[in-house]
Amino acid sequence: MKIIQLFLLAMLTLPKTKAQDTDLDKFYFKTQEMHFPKNNLPIEKRTYKYTGINGNGINFNENDAIKLGGFSKDSLNGVVEVRSAYTALHFDYQRTITRVDPATKITYYSVTISVKADGRILTECKEIDHKRYDLTQFLKSYTTAEFTTEKAALDEMNINLNSWMAEAKINFQKFVVQQTNYRANLAFGFAGYTHKLKLWLLGSKAHPEYENYQQNYEVIKNAFAAVECNDLPKDIFTKLAAAIQYFDSIPKRFTDDSKSHKKMRYSAYYNLMKIYFHTEDFAKAEAYANLVISNDYDSKDGKRMLNDIKEQKELWETNKVTSAHNALAGESGFNFYNEE
Repeated sequence: MKIIQLFLLAMLTLPKTKAQDTDLDKFYFKTQEMHFPKNNLPIEKRTYKYTGINGNGINFNENDAIKLGGFSKDSLNGVVEVRSAYTALHFDYQRTITRVDPATKITYYSVTISVKADGRILTECKEIDHKRYDLTQFLKSYTTAEFTTEKAALDEMNINLNSWMAEAKINFQKFVVQQTNYRANLAFGFAGYTHKLKLWLLGSKAHPEYENYQQNYEVIKNAFAAVECNDLPKDIFTKLAAAIQYFDSIPKRFTDDSKSHKKMRYSAYYNLMKIYFHTEDFAKAEAYANLVISNDYDSKDGKRMLNDIKEQKELWETNKVTSAHNALAGESGFNFYNEE
């Protein structure tokens, strides 16, 4: 009888336990901000010149594809010099691949060959005594179909060499543009950036707060969708007010020292910390980071945020700005990067 009673008690309490499942899942929202360079130049010095050198005579800078964000182009006297220098594209790494069909025992042959070009990218600025070379390499492989003789595979390769090289030149040009823009802008350029940012929300639909979390997640996503790298809307906090109020209420309602209540408080503190950091209210972001730490659940996230705040303040000071959402002087167009 006692065993039956215990079984019935367990069955009655199981749904309640499931309903309070506080497993947290990652949910993401996107926002934009400006990327600042490692080296700062005053506005009047923000000019650049570009040179591309290649054995194939490919024009890497076709249609001004290589740009230094926030700088204007001065091909003669640019303060920052950017140069891409690559050897000629050539075939390399040829080898024969064999495969034995397990059913027929027939051996099949194919040939793979790579197109390669070595190079380096220079960024130099005598104004601040900066000179850096980054070694790069373009490498793309092509493979024939399978044949029952190696000669047939080699013949197929020789037929395709010209078309493969033509295709490789197109991809090579795109590769050099991407690499040069990345290296030059990392050092000197300003760029727009779309961040993919994480929130911690309830993962269990059975939890009584699950729907509230989801509703406020939509509030956050929609509010930050209006943020652009050169504009942080003045009404951003009005749009976020409901979500901020909701997550602020969680620690007041989940006050136990149990792990499940700590996780609820952690998610609320973490989400508020991220909201305030990316709306540039560093004082409140720091306050919630400290609450993450004192809550004693994944406290490393709070410590990481304090470091992020410190780095952002230093970056702003170096670049003499008070926001990561600024209109740029210099070229009207600037490079834009998406974080996926």
